[in-house]
Amino acid sequence: MIDPALERRFADCQELVEAWRSFLEFYHIAVKSPENINPQNEQGFLNSKARVAMLHDSFMDSLTRERTTGANMLGLINRSITLRHLNKLGAADHKKMEIEWHEIYLLLSDTVTALEEERQRLAEVSQTSANMKKFTAAIASSMKQFFGSIYFKVIVFVGILFALFGSLLIFEDELRQAELSKKHFTKVLAFQRNVLGLQAPYNDVGEFAAIAFKQRDPKPDGITEWNDNGMTKDTVATLLGVRTSPEIKDLASKATSGGAWDVKTASNAPQTLIGVLVFFSAGEANQFETKFREVAATKSNLPFEVTRKVNVIAIIAGPDSATRGQMKSGLIDPVSP
Repeated sequence: MIDPALERRFADCQELVEAWRSFLEFYHIAVKSPENINPQNEQGFLNSKARVAMLHDSFMDSLTRERTTGANMLGLINRSITLRHLNKLGAADHKKMEIEWHEIYLLLSDTVTALEEERQRLAEVSQTSANMKKFTAAIASSMKQFFGSIYFKVIVFVGILFALFGSLLIFEDELRQAELSKKHFTKVLAFQRNVLGLQAPYNDVGEFAAIAFKQRDPKPDGITEWNDNGMTKDTVATLLGVRTSPEIKDLASKATSGGAWDVKTASNAPQTLIGVLVFFSAGEANQFETKFREVAATKSNLPFEVTRKVNVIAIIAGPDSATRGQMKSGLIDPVSP
């Protein structure tokens, strides 16, 4: 089932995230690079403020908490008259505005995540309802025309399998952790992912790498080779902490496994490193991704791109932005074996 109002609010809030980041970029010009204050950037700043104002209603309509913080978004852009005006403010005002921007950004990110979860819930309800209607119709027809026949028995058997499969999904976390079942349940998750096309979590970095790296033949365009450089999860976490923040290192350390791959391109661009962190759940990976993007928004020229595949986080590190974009769009998205 598709809710048009929900879809509109979700699209607007996604666009608002980008507009809000653009606002911060122009703010950094005013505060940190006043030599770049010119008519072109002033106009870009006004355009970003106008876009924020246009999308703000959808943000407020989607909020279920902290509405005062959400409403403060308009207050912040109204106080930011021009880049030159921002440049003339004192250090205390600058600090206050940065804190307000981050509070609003966190609330906006949480809101987008909540809207996405609601969209997925509606989609799952719709698909489940459709499947149940078809299943019920098949049972009724079989009972009327072929009661006791082999066809009816097959349908009943399929129903039992359907119920069993549903139970596996419900107790997925428990089955992944229990000593007696976790080794075999890995194969069930692989079946869900590779045959049924479901978003099933990966067991560890080795399972992800076997699909994302080792079995990619031919390699994506422009990629000549990639090699496991032997990094551990803790090494990846430490390197991230050095370049970003201790909080990012702490979140990365919660991953269950990890590693890193050196990537070379045919264009001889500077070597790119792909760090991989595998968390137990998709929720933990999403928490890391959200926090990483929040930290990245506060740092200029950070040579990282981050993307998520269920419970796997891939961090593409390298000085060449075009190469990082190529990795993000094609390399780390696993193919079925």
